[in-house]
Amino acid sequence: MGLQVCIAILGMHRSGTSALGGVLHALGISMGQTLVEAKKHNPKGYFENKKIIDFNDYVLFPILEHTWDDLSLLPEGWEEHEEVRGLYSIAKEIIRDDYSHEKLFGVKDPRLCILFPFWEKVLRDLNIEIKVILPYRNPEEIYRSLQKRDGFSREKTFLMWVKYVLLAEYYSRKYPRVAIAYYDLLGEPKETVKKIFQRLYVDVEDMDSKIDHAALFVEKGLKHYNGDNSLVSPVPIFVQETNELYLQLIAGDPGLEQAFDRVREEYMTNTSFFLHDNKELIEQKFKLHINNRKLSHRLRNRLKPIYELYKHKMNKD
Repeated sequence: MGLQVCIAILGMHRSGTSALGGVLHALGISMGQTLVEAKKHNPKGYFENKKIIDFNDYVLFPILEHTWDDLSLLPEGWEEHEEVRGLYSIAKEIIRDDYSHEKLFGVKDPRLCILFPFWEKVLRDLNIEIKVILPYRNPEEIYRSLQKRDGFSREKTFLMWVKYVLLAEYYSRKYPRVAIAYYDLLGEPKETVKKIFQRLYVDVEDMDSKIDHAALFVEKGLKHYNGDNSLVSPVPIFVQETNELYLQLIAGDPGLEQAFDRVREEYMTNTSFFLHDNKELIEQKFKLHINNRKLSHRLRNRLKPIYELYKHKMNKD
């Protein structure tokens, strides 16, 4: 079959990641065997692999004592910690089970912006080539969407958005990638889809015959809020700069890495101040949490024989 290729969609929640996942699916690219069911906020579907979502939410995040809406950052090198290393074999099985027969497949979960170092290692260990799509949507629109869905404040949403998009940009630098605007996908779907695959150097079988079907998926009714690229009221400088840098990234401007690094440092400094966290404290909290989990793990191991006996009895009954 040759080298497998994974297209990873790294974007903030409510930024058009589901629309992109739907486009890949419409083009015949597998997004997983079992997908998360559609809901009222995404009636056309999320196009997220349920196994990966469950693994991230119920296995990896709890071990890291982190959540998808956490504003703090994980300590550097978290993906190499002893307890995290024990999860790689499970994650590899998920990828093998769902995609072993796929030459080209996609993975979409906004949490990947935070957890990419883990899944990057999984894919690389399996000798799978990685390519990345970075979707952009005006954070004002993301705020209105998350405020309606989750009751988030504008301040929290903007900080989350900066964290997600800056991490996505940083983690994806090693790979072929393309940044696209949600409004371009809606307004010019065919041209935007062609741009994605040209920039990623990916050939899709029978693209010309499938692209009309893919374009129908992203009709303008999919977008619940409309606006331009500007931010409507004063925001912290690092938020404004992140917005401007992403627009430059979409335009294909070169040499943006130093500017992104500087803004990421500003974000880390500001969140550390307001959340009363610093690098040393984050690392200490992480180590304490891992040690507590080790104690819980030992207890679970001691109770496992009792649980197995109980399960056997229930099955017989």
